[in-house]
Amino acid sequence: MSVAAPDPADTDRSTHQIAISEGGGVLINGTYVPDIVLPEALARLRRLRETPRIQFAPEGQLSYGRAIEVLGLIKAAGLADRSFCFADLPRYKAFGKS
Repeated sequence: MSVAAPDPADTDRSTHQIAISEGGGVLINGTYVPDIVLPEALARLRRLRETPRIQFAPEGQLSYGRAIEVLGLIKAAGLADRSFCFADLPRYKAFGKS
């Protein structure tokens, strides 16, 4: 069984959210994307006619390692530029503080 990556061109959004659930699953614009097709899905975002705005929204209880893993894929796809930001910034105000 093959799994197809979602096509962000199917939407008229200018901002795309990449979320990671507490269990580590990745969602792009609310659609679950299996790890096997995640690089392809991110590449499709990069190929959009206009540079997409990317909001990164990891769940608060997500492991740091998983967040870094997905951030690495986002960067490798060329999406970690000035159009990238964390969604819901007040939630991360104390990130890394004990």
